[in-house]
Amino acid sequence: MFKNLRAEMARQDLIGKQIAAKTGISERAFSNRMRGRTEFLMDEIKDFLEKNKLPHIPFHGLRHTSATFLISRGMDIETVAGRLGHSTSATTQNVYSHFLESKDRQAADIMEDTFSKKKQEEKKKKVRKSKM
Repeated sequence: MFKNLRAEMARQDLIGKQIAAKTGISERAFSNRMRGRTEFLMDEIKDFLEKNKLPHIPFHGLRHTSATFLISRGMDIETVAGRLGHSTSATTQNVYSHFLESKDRQAADIMEDTFSKKKQEEKKKKVRKSKM
């Protein structure tokens, strides 16, 4: 069994090298026994940050950034949980509860502002009617 596995891994390495040579795609894009796709992505991010003189961002930090942006733009928590690979949305709610609380305060402020504007408009209408 292990001989077959090693042979298959060697075959995949060879195919990856051939594709990389023909397409110009980094060899790192193809998994091998030492480096998988996650490492490829982390290396690509590291290279990008260095090339553009940006500070190092841990890979896990990108998950938090992504989730925070999605939530801030109104994406429902179930979808965010699914993208993060959380088995339930409760996990996502627990991790991002501080952010969700601030979004809840923001929603309350919007509602208060909306109703206070309506009250002001109603008062203005009453004043106009009383002047007629």
